[in-house]
Amino acid sequence: MRYLVVITCIILFTRCNNNADKGPTSTIKTDSTVRDNNSVYKSGIDIEPSLRFIDSLEVIYYDNPDGDSLRYSRFYQYLPSNDSSLIRTIHSNLEQAFETRNSPMNCRSEGKIYLYRELEPVKTVYFSTRCDTCCYIYFIKDGAFLYFPLSDNLKRSLKENKANSKRP
Repeated sequence: MRYLVVITCIILFTRCNNNADKGPTSTIKTDSTVRDNNSVYKSGIDIEPSLRFIDSLEVIYYDNPDGDSLRYSRFYQYLPSNDSSLIRTIHSNLEQAFETRNSPMNCRSEGKIYLYRELEPVKTVYFSTRCDTCCYIYFIKDGAFLYFPLSDNLKRSLKENKANSKRP
C-alpha cells in the first residue's frame, strides 16, 4: 500500500512539472494582437467569431455618464434595434485592429450595446462618442479590454439613434 501512494505521488509530481513547462495557453500583447494556441487575431471579429452573426441589438445610453461612480449606469434610455445598417456599422467597426489593455481607460463610457443572435446575448460592447476627451468602442475578452477606434459612421449612428431612444 505504501508503494502505491509513493508511485502515485511521483506520477502526479512529474505530470504537474510537465504542464508547468508549457507555460500559459494565452498571452496578451499590447501591439493589437492576442495569441491563443499560436493563432494571431487582427480584429475583434477574429477573436470573437460569434460577432459575425449578430442580428439585433440594444443600445443603452446613460443619462449621466460622468455622475456618481456607483450609480451612473442606473438611469438610462435604450433603443432596441434590428436595423441591418446599424448592425453592419458596428460589425465593420469591430473588424478593425484593436488595442489590448489590462485595465479600462480612465474615462467613462457613455453607454453600452448588447449584441444578440436569435434573441440570445452574444457580447456587450461599451462606447464613448466624446472624441475630444474619450473616443472608443470596446469589449472584454478573457479579462482583457479590447479597444477599437470609433469610426465616424458609428459615432454618427449612435448620436442620431439617441434621439429615438426611450426610458424603460
